[in-house]
Amino acid sequence: MIVTSARLDDYTDRPGASALKARIEAYWRERGFDIQVMLVEGAFSQSLRCCRMDVRSDLVNGLPRQALRAAAPANLVYGNLCAASHAATASASRGVISG
Repeated sequence: MIVTSARLDDYTDRPGASALKARIEAYWRERGFDIQVMLVEGAFSQSLRCCRMDVRSDLVNGLPRQALRAAAPANLVYGNLCAASHAATASASRGVISG
């Protein structure tokens, strides 16, 4: 497990949002799923005092809609996907990269 120095607010600018987008896509690609993650420029934020980048995806309740391959790996059953999705979300919010 690699811990980065990134804080949650680092993901609100374009470089941080792009890095988070790549991490999310790679995470699900490694598990055999093709997901879509988009960067959307948000409006000016008074609290941030700048424009922000939003990271949006086609995940539903944190899970991919379609499998990349016809047969998903046997160890990726629904329960494991839920646990994996929860772990990835928690790790991303703490700036932790598993690998």
